Amino acid sequence: MANDGIAGAFGGMYYVKCLTISQQPIYESYPIIDSIYETSCFNIPEYHPYAYFIAESTPLGILLIWSQVIFSFISLIFMRSAQKILESSVSNLERATEARALFIGLTGKTIFQGTAVAFMIFLLAQFGRINLADVSRYLGKPYEVGIFMVGLYGFTFSILATALFQGVMFTYAILKNEILGIDKRLRTVFSNALFAGIGGILLLLASETMESLLGFGWIGSIMIGVPMIILRKPILATLNKMSGALMPDSITKNDKTYLDAYELAIADGIITEKERGMLSFQAKTLDLSDDRVQFLESYFDDKLKT
Repeated sequence: MANDGIAGAFGGMYYVKCLTISQQPIYESYPIIDSIYETSCFNIPEYHPYAYFIAESTPLGILLIWSQVIFSFISLIFMRSAQKILESSVSNLERATEARALFIGLTGKTIFQGTAVAFMIFLLAQFGRINLADVSRYLGKPYEVGIFMVGLYGFTFSILATALFQGVMFTYAILKNEILGIDKRLRTVFSNALFAGIGGILLLLASETMESLLGFGWIGSIMIGVPMIILRKPILATLNKMSGALMPDSITKNDKTYLDAYELAIADGIITEKERGMLSFQAKTLDLSDDRVQFLESYFDDKLKT
């Protein structure tokens, strides 16, 4: 009420209609105002009629945009403190692993959120109020259009990266002890998503660059696509190492106790019937299911091979 309603507090909205190339643009505003806002329509007849929106911003609206980053940083501080407290307690090592994953996910979310806001401010500083149709004023000016597209794609991919990174890490933290093998599956999904995302961005950039330089965008696709296909395995291996560092295998204190016993039993390369009986008794004492025992033994055997 002190700011004259929602529009006064957070900003109004303009709806601009370009009917023909010779006609002045028509606009509707919320709230309705008498003054005429400067609008533009681009000079290509076959694109008419078309319409677009222009969103206003106020100091309060800008503060709210920045507040998501500010409060994420505050949450990050509390999460880091909680992680250190859990790590200092031997009985809470399992929860400390979950806290670590949540901290990494929240860190990635905060960084990518801040990047998205930075790109938004960059667009505002360069082009004024954000409206995608108004970029037509820069047709025929490759530098200005390129700057606009860098800001637009940077903002869009930052939002996508926020959802991807946060979603994967939070899912890992919540389900790693509930679903056997979730660590490996999530690492695979994360690596493949990164590979596809980076490849898509590089293909887009290369195609657009070759299209503007030579007029043949497919040349850029070949230049990026062929090396990525050839180098797919080493690239994925590198991404898997990175995802393994972010999402390590989930081994609890009881798991470690069983693995120690299994290591002694398998030291000579075979497990006798008596040793298997002792391992079964150990698993029952530690409240480990048959599926968990099988997973732990496979996990140890795989580590031993590598």
